[in-house]
Amino acid sequence: MRLMLMLSAAVLLTSCDPPVRHSEAEDIAEDHAEAAAAKVRAQVEELESRVEEIKSKLERSTSDVSALQGQVNHNARIANENARIENEAAAAAMTKRGACGYETVQLENGGTIYRPRQCTIADLKQ
Repeated sequence: MRLMLMLSAAVLLTSCDPPVRHSEAEDIAEDHAEAAAAKVRAQVEELESRVEEIKSKLERSTSDVSALQGQVNHNARIANENARIENEAAAAAMTKRGACGYETVQLENGGTIYRPRQCTIADLKQ
């Protein structure tokens, strides 16, 4: 019995609301659709802004990488030149102390002398 009363009360309460007209339902649906579309447009604009920001950062990073690569190349040239100079100095020191042996040299007056053979950079590896 109580269940019957509760069900009938629920039916009476719902039947008290006036029926929604078709045009009102369309207006409500349009409002919801416009709100959802505005929200989506805002999200799209935010994402496009993020994409532009990322593109800008990528361009700066690419520029920075190019500049760093230029510095690395410059430093490598300097290091190679310094190594060449050090190797030549080491070869000259080896020549001076006779580390590469001696050679016979014919003088213009017909005499001969022994002098240290000229060491090369290849001799440094031996």
